[in-house]
Amino acid sequence: MSDEQALVRRAKAGDSAAFDGLVRLHSRTVYQLAYRFCWDHDDADDITQETFVRAYEHLRTFRDGHPFSPWLRRIAVNCCLRFRKRSSRDEATSLDSASRDAAPALADTLASQDRVHEELRGLPTRQRAAIVLFEMEGLSVAETAQAMGCTSGTVKRHLHRARNALRERLADLIGDEGATQGGDDDELRDRAAVDDAAG
Repeated sequence: MSDEQALVRRAKAGDSAAFDGLVRLHSRTVYQLAYRFCWDHDDADDITQETFVRAYEHLRTFRDGHPFSPWLRRIAVNCCLRFRKRSSRDEATSLDSASRDAAPALADTLASQDRVHEELRGLPTRQRAAIVLFEMEGLSVAETAQAMGCTSGTVKRHLHRARNALRERLADLIGDEGATQGGDDDELRDRAAVDDAAG
């Protein structure tokens, strides 16, 4: 049994110190996910705290022997989605896609440009979640679907629409390269098929 599994088992038995150990192990990862979703330190702190509160409340439902991180990530994503709903921002725009490997210009822009933060905020909630998980967290399509509680096909649709929306809004940063990638949709579908088979 791994140290993490031992902590989970003890926490489920009511050991608060063991749950604190899980918080220490995963708080940075949860915070980074939350921050990439909202781009605000205070909001990311709130989402992180809510994630661990909900994880503690539902820890009895976690199945022993399964990896803890995907379960916790799913809770964090749900908290991010609830945050977005509470913030009642406009859910606008949709368009088309490319794979992470086939669109380095977009991935680099997402990782480094401050202006993108505002554009991400303008995306519909689940499109933004898909972009954050797949492009920025580096999850596969199947892992993104698991975290979002939907199918791989739904994730691909969110990515397809969100990426083209971002390309349109950020055309001056990305340049022509992102708009001229051939076969991107096919490559994303191929990668997703591999992810689904592996999952």
